[in-house]
Amino acid sequence: MTGTAPTALPLLRVRGLEKKFATTDPPTRVLEGIDLDVRRGEFLAIMGASGSGKSTLLYSVSGMDRPTAGTVELDGDELTTLGDRTLSAIRLTRMGFVFQQARFLENLSVRDNVLLPALRAGKLGARQAEATVDGLLERFGIAHIAHHGVTEASGGQLQRASLARALATDPAIVFADEPTGALDSAMTREVLDALTDVHADGTTILLVTHDPVCAARAERLIRLRDGVIAAEREQGLWAPEDEGARERGVLDWLAHHDFRQQPGSGRGEVFDG
Repeated sequence: MTGTAPTALPLLRVRGLEKKFATTDPPTRVLEGIDLDVRRGEFLAIMGASGSGKSTLLYSVSGMDRPTAGTVELDGDELTTLGDRTLSAIRLTRMGFVFQQARFLENLSVRDNVLLPALRAGKLGARQAEATVDGLLERFGIAHIAHHGVTEASGGQLQRASLARALATDPAIVFADEPTGALDSAMTREVLDALTDVHADGTTILLVTHDPVCAARAERLIRLRDGVIAAEREQGLWAPEDEGARERGVLDWLAHHDFRQQPGSGRGEVFDG
């Protein structure tokens, strides 16, 4: 007798997710019943024009914002019913975050900013946490600025430090919201190389972006439009030799789904056509 191999449970499971803001009249509906699975170890990119709901989706599934309806499960644990304190602890210990603007305490060095959440998470003793952070700073090529102030680092260095900080707690998933949106093309490549390296180690990444250069690095793309999933693309693991073809493939896919390249943009940023 033969059977079907069991399907691995997704790391993140989202069902019927809705978000509306009641501060407007009528209320603004941003997410319209999203169903989404994020596979364990996957690099998933969420794309969409401004106002499509992509950042709201990231905030809702990561517990930074409360959805209006629906469920979110992280590794089988339901998040939407949890209290704020419990959710905060889960974000600290099981999730990592990289935002468009690196958010650091200016009175601390780069190293201490990365170390602080690792100590607060309490997974490691102080010496282990310090060794982990020092290893991450070395890995991402910023050990030489470890004791610098954050105002002395470049945007690309700070975003790599943000990624180090996100990984210092050994999270189940890293959420990245437009992490290269404020960077030039050279710094963008630095951050994308770091994200790609992290994913190669098996880390699950959910990236929000409107940039095809960033989206080309992901295994799978989802395009949001008006709060719903409008299209999906599987593109497999990224390899450096495929870079040009991957970016062209993303642009062709976007064009097919009514996106156009923004005039004058060398980075291939997109908006709805």
